[in-house]
Amino acid sequence: MAFGRTRPPLLAELAVLTGGRSFLLRDARELQPALAAIARELRHQYLIGYVPARAAAAGTPEWRSIAVSVKNQPAGTRVRARDGYTTE
Repeated sequence: MAFGRTRPPLLAELAVLTGGRSFLLRDARELQPALAAIARELRHQYLIGYVPARAAAAGTPEWRSIAVSVKNQPAGTRVRARDGYTTE
């Protein structure tokens, strides 16, 4: 969350990398609605886990892309997820 006329590029980048979103507030009166929106979204989140078919090679970090989709997605819903992860 940032206050001002422009959103720092780092906030937008972090939001994309983590599957989240950033807020740019131009006025302190926008804070309450923004916090209410965040609270509402947090109450409607799901955590999905999986086990990859191929184990990571020891000591060799590797980027693995992921894609999340929902069959018969109800109108007005959105899937927000990060693009992937790095193995350890």
